[in-house]
Amino acid sequence: MELKPILLASLISGGCLVATPLSFAASDLMSSGYAHDNAGSVVRNNSGDCVRTSDWSPQSATTECDSDLLPRAAAPAPAEPAAPAAAEIAAIEPRPEPINIAEKAQFDFDQAVLRAEDKRRLDEALVQIKKLPDDATIQVIGYTDSIGSEKYNKDLSMRRAQAAQEYLVNNGVDQKRIVISGMGESNPVASNATADGRAMNRRVDIQAESK
Repeated sequence: MELKPILLASLISGGCLVATPLSFAASDLMSSGYAHDNAGSVVRNNSGDCVRTSDWSPQSATTECDSDLLPRAAAPAPAEPAAPAAAEIAAIEPRPEPINIAEKAQFDFDQAVLRAEDKRRLDEALVQIKKLPDDATIQVIGYTDSIGSEKYNKDLSMRRAQAAQEYLVNNGVDQKRIVISGMGESNPVASNATADGRAMNRRVDIQAESK
C-alpha cells in the first residue's frame, strides 16, 4: 500500500517526462471539480458535503455530490386507458326498455283461432301500440298449456302468435315492427293442474321495446 506514493515521488524527483497511468488518474480526479483522496474517494467536510475544487462548475455536478443540480428525468407519460372490453361496452350502452302491454289473447284448447273476446283484448292492445314511438318493436309471443308433446305445443304456440300478428297488421300495425315467437308450454302464468290454470296459459302476450 505504501508503493504508490513512493513511486510517484520518485518519478517526479527523477524528472521523468512520461506520464504514468497513476499521474493521469490523479490529474483527472483533480480536474473533476471535487477533491479526492489517494484511494480515489471524494473528500467530504465535517458536514458530509463533497469538497469542491477551483475547477468546479455546475457542469461538474455528480449524482454522488450534487444530485439536486442535475436535471431530473421526465416523469413517465400516463398510460393510455385500456379500451373497454365488449362486455363492458354492452353494459354501458343503453338497452331497449321493455313495455308491457296489459291485454293478451287467450285460446280454446288446441286452437289457434282468435275468439271475439280475444279480438276485443287485442283492440285494447292496439290503443296502447298506437301510443308507442314509430321505431318501437312489438313482440308477439305465443304459449300453450302443458297438455301435448313439447314439439306440438311449440308449433301450436307459434300459430297462435301468427294469428295475433295477422290481426294487428289488419288493424294498421306495420308488419315490419312485429316480431313473433312461439314458446310452447314454458313460462306458465298459472298452474297446469287445473282447467282454469291451463286456460290462462293458452295465451299470446304482447310486449314492446322502445329504442
